[in-house]
Amino acid sequence: MDYSMGMVVPLVLRSALPGPSATAGARLNPVFQVQGVDAVLHPLDMVSEAMDQLGEKIASLTEQGQLISDALDELLTR
Repeated sequence: MDYSMGMVVPLVLRSALPGPSATAGARLNPVFQVQGVDAVLHPLDMVSEAMDQLGEKIASLTEQGQLISDALDELLTR
């Protein structure tokens, strides 16, 4: 059994957010396209999770690393 842990920052479907959410697209909550769907980074719900509990990888946001880093900076320093 693999007990390695990782930090998980969830993505929330933009369509699941109430109304025209003012936070979507803000520095704390950047919006990404994942398989053609708008998904909003939700760092306030960040959690540590066992790596073997994560599902199949469906996309990579590696090229969006600076936006993710900026969102975490906003969370931790403001």
